[in-house]
Amino acid sequence: MTRCGPDCARHTRETDNDTYGEFVGRIIRRYRQRVGDGDLNALRDMIDARKDFDDAIEQAIADLRSEHGGSCSWSDIGWALGVSRQAVARQYG
Repeated sequence: MTRCGPDCARHTRETDNDTYGEFVGRIIRRYRQRVGDGDLNALRDMIDARKDFDDAIEQAIADLRSEHGGSCSWSDIGWALGVSRQAVARQYG
């Protein structure tokens, strides 16, 4: 189960985040290995992927904050990330 925050029942749904997160982690580790093995083109691809990933995180947080996407509070998002609401709002607000 994934919830917006400890007391947020409006966003409870089944997810496969653990499996998906493990998959993404394997891809990132493999990229590191390719670059470490001397594939300079993979380094540029890896940097481009980081930019895409950062953009996706920012958009996902904006979607969580939007009325149509989820209406999660900064406190909810901070709880999910293990940081204060002020920290997450300062970084993504």
